[in-house]
Amino acid sequence: MINNIKITILSTMSMLFIACGSSSTTTEINDTTPIVIIGPSTVYIAKEQAGSLHYSDDSECPLYGWGELLPEFAKDEKRVFNYAQPGASAGRFTIPPEQRRADEQVLFGPQRDHYWAPTKEKMQALKKGILLIQFGGNDARHLQNEDYPLHEDNNRSKPLIDYNHDGIGNEADRVQRDKLVEDDFKKYLKFYIDEARALNFTPIMITSPSSRLKREGENTLLYSREPFPTYMKELAESENVRVLDLNIKSIEVFESLSVPQLREQFADCYNKWNKRRETTHYDKDGARVVASWIRDLACEDGDSEICKAFKGH
Repeated sequence: MINNIKITILSTMSMLFIACGSSSTTTEINDTTPIVIIGPSTVYIAKEQAGSLHYSDDSECPLYGWGELLPEFAKDEKRVFNYAQPGASAGRFTIPPEQRRADEQVLFGPQRDHYWAPTKEKMQALKKGILLIQFGGNDARHLQNEDYPLHEDNNRSKPLIDYNHDGIGNEADRVQRDKLVEDDFKKYLKFYIDEARALNFTPIMITSPSSRLKREGENTLLYSREPFPTYMKELAESENVRVLDLNIKSIEVFESLSVPQLREQFADCYNKWNKRRETTHYDKDGARVVASWIRDLACEDGDSEICKAFKGH
């Protein structure tokens, strides 16, 4: 009887160990561990803005992604490889530039040869490292409005699309549509997690930074990127992946500052596409601040493995 109990306990412990640990990589992170980054324009933008409609004139107000300033905080700045693509979403990042729509070329400017295929080639050449994954900023536009429009022809005056196939376009279809969007977003993120682990890279997900858009004299931000940060954190928990919650960090800071302070500290640029002040991207100093948040989030736990890749740790 006692032996049977011992066997049961040992079996249960083995199953728990497999469930909790088998999905993690065993990459040993040290001073020279390479960092590869994928994401959209909040990660990389500088050389893309010239000639595009979406970004401010780079001669007046050059913009940067936080990934461009992250090397300043790394122990080996030459081992940080930024493969982010302006305009990318989790799904669209797998698409080669030549297969993207012509209007995206005009909107976002020259398309780098940075998407998943060359990123994977770089990771294969590096043999091991860290993959930082940040998506969710453009996924509302791509997944919700283009892949799953709410109304017919994406026209609000037209009926709701019958997503649950009950013959009626009503509020119940919003629930089904949201589920499809969530499932697709998580599916794309899991693809990068699985690919990273197969390449001996440690996947680390980063929630999208909030927009800085808010009304003068008010603290609440108008667009925080939800629900995609929540979807990312749910997937991370189920896949045993570390999350750096840049979304929450950015909300805390942005809501503590006035509109003039936000412009002064992160970017006081005029966006010629929407004819508004810039509330998404950063000037160089602002990008440096956001990059420092990545370092700080990585080192919240003193013994964090990824923390070893940054200076001072």
